[in-house]
Amino acid sequence: HHALIYLTERKLVEMKSAIDSPILQIIDILESMSEGNESELDCMEDCYTIMKIVLRGPQYKFQLGEQACVESKAVRERNEKDYSKGGVFSTTHNIMGRKVDLLVASHDQNISSCEWKADNVTPSTIRKQECKNVRTNACILESLLKLPFDPEDFDPKSFHIMYMDWVGKYTKKNICVQMYYYSYSYY
Repeated sequence: HHALIYLTERKLVEMKSAIDSPILQIIDILESMSEGNESELDCMEDCYTIMKIVLRGPQYKFQLGEQACVESKAVRERNEKDYSKGGVFSTTHNIMGRKVDLLVASHDQNISSCEWKADNVTPSTIRKQECKNVRTNACILESLLKLPFDPEDFDPKSFHIMYMDWVGKYTKKNICVQMYYYSYSYY
C-alpha cells in the first residue's frame, strides 16, 4: 500500500516536469504489474501493456493475437520450392506464415515477434515456443536486411533485433533475446 502511494506521488511530480520520461515509464510498468493473473491471455495482456509503455510513439504498431507473420511465409514458400520437389505441396498458395502472439512493426515493417505461455505449461511446450520464435525472428531479421540501406549509414554486422518469450508473468523463465546476423548465421 505504501509503495503504491509513493509511486502515485512520484508520478505526479514527474508529470509536472515532463510529458514522458524513463521514470514515468517505469512507474507505469510497476503499476501494471500490481495485478496478478496467470492465464496465457492475462500474461500476454500485462506484458503487452509494458511493451506499449516502453515503445511509445506513433512509429510503433502492435498486432496482437495469433497474427500470421508475412516474413516467415516467404521463407516457408522458398523452402517448399527449393527442398520439396514432388513433396506435400504442388503449389505454395496454401502456405501460411507462422502465427505469433504479438508482432511489433515500425513504418509498415515487422521488427519483432513475441510469444507467451502460461506458467503451468510443460518444458517441452516452452522449448517448442522458443524454437518457433527464433525461426520467426530470423525470418524478420532476414527481411529487414533486404531493405535498401545507405551503405555509409548501415553496417549489417551491427544490425540486430530484440524479441521476447514469456512464460507466466513473474517467473525466471521469461527471456529477452537479441539476435543479429553475421556471415550467413543468426546468433
